[in-house]
Amino acid sequence: MQEHTLSIDFDLGTNTVSDCLPADTFDVSALKKESPDGPVMDVAPGDAEIDARAQELTAIEDFIAKNGVSVPTAEDFIPKKVSWRGKKSKKTDKQVASERRGRPRSKYTKTMTFVMVDADTFKRAGRGRGKVGEIRKSFDIHHTNVDAVSVGVWSCDELVCMGKVS
Repeated sequence: MQEHTLSIDFDLGTNTVSDCLPADTFDVSALKKESPDGPVMDVAPGDAEIDARAQELTAIEDFIAKNGVSVPTAEDFIPKKVSWRGKKSKKTDKQVASERRGRPRSKYTKTMTFVMVDADTFKRAGRGRGKVGEIRKSFDIHHTNVDAVSVGVWSCDELVCMGKVS
């Protein structure tokens, strides 16, 4: 590694370093101004956040000094027993279903429109009116299959089967 040194030669008779440099070089009051012509502030804009962080760190150090620090042991990683989670509900499925909020489901199928791609294949139609020459057909799809049918290409028989419970 090569080190570089810098040396400045000037007459040190009666002149000091600050005399050789411009007068505003060592003026730090410009750092405490919000604008070039604004008033000088007592505290720089970022000082409040630094003070808040310093107070937080001292509070953490005080807490550690008072309570100490514990290192996790093997006991901390042992899974909890089933009894720790609390009692299991003894309600039947019908009781749970009757307590559900909202009105009960009366229809289990959704009518969805598909566009014919080839002779017997369909894909999900977009919203709005169809394009000129586009052949659309509607199928009743069971609510459990709606997400699966929305992607990809399906045959007519597959879409009819999707109307039933899978």
